[in-house]
Amino acid sequence: MLAKMDQLQLETRALKVRELNFSRKLFITALVLCIIIESLAFQLLPPLDRLKPLYYSFIFEFIGLLSLLFIFLIVQFAPLLNFRAHALLSVGLFLWILASVVDVGDEFFYQPLWLSLWGEDVLRTIGMVVYTMGIMIAIKTVSVSYNQIKKLSMIDELTQLPNRRYFKQMLSNHENQSFLILLIDVDHFKKINDLFGHDEGDLILQSLGNSLSGIMTNNVTASRIGGEEFAIFIDSSDRQNAIDVANIIMREADNISSEHKKTFTVSIGITVKSPNEPSREAIKRADSALYNAKAKGRNRFEWSS
Repeated sequence: MLAKMDQLQLETRALKVRELNFSRKLFITALVLCIIIESLAFQLLPPLDRLKPLYYSFIFEFIGLLSLLFIFLIVQFAPLLNFRAHALLSVGLFLWILASVVDVGDEFFYQPLWLSLWGEDVLRTIGMVVYTMGIMIAIKTVSVSYNQIKKLSMIDELTQLPNRRYFKQMLSNHENQSFLILLIDVDHFKKINDLFGHDEGDLILQSLGNSLSGIMTNNVTASRIGGEEFAIFIDSSDRQNAIDVANIIMREADNISSEHKKTFTVSIGITVKSPNEPSREAIKRADSALYNAKAKGRNRFEWSS
């Protein structure tokens, strides 16, 4: 099974009315009822005696109210990541919209001072503050989720080792340095899958992944870069370091056992990347060394020429 996560795609979609949960339906229903009640309540206030065909202030205030209603509906139909963020955004907009209704109403009716002060200014201020808190929590939630997704995109799901993407990024970060590369391939892995099934093969890869994770240090990083292929990055140009790591890997592989097969072996290709050499060229040489190790009987390591 290839562990390729070079492209991580997240699919999101807007919610449909029938998919809205109870809290979202409650917010929408309560908002509609409050707007209706407030609109009817204005009928009890004396109308303004200055009649004009159109007030510019009314136009701008009404457009603002429609904009808030539109944002409110977007929040209700958006699959937000955090319930707290959704609640704060909804409550903030809820209060803000009610304040805008009062603001629009004062273009047509005389309002008592308490209604203009508490129903408009104070309500709008509280709504803005609550809405801003919701925005901050939503941004924080998205940021945390992004970091988690980014981390997961660098991990191989089966072995929990860093994956091919992480390995390439590491090579790119050390492009102008000299380091060691080991390419590892499980011997006769296709035959194992064919004889005993992919579940057996996955167990072997997991066991090898556990063994490789045990040798990782600040200077040594193991990755799974393909189906049965692994890679070791060693931040050193000392060949003895590569030999020591290769011997440990071969010994650990020999200790892996399964229900059907008691011994496993690996072949390893090793190369040293020079500071001015492109990483892709070093990978090609390590791959050639791996091919030579297999051609010479497997269960061994070979250096590139």
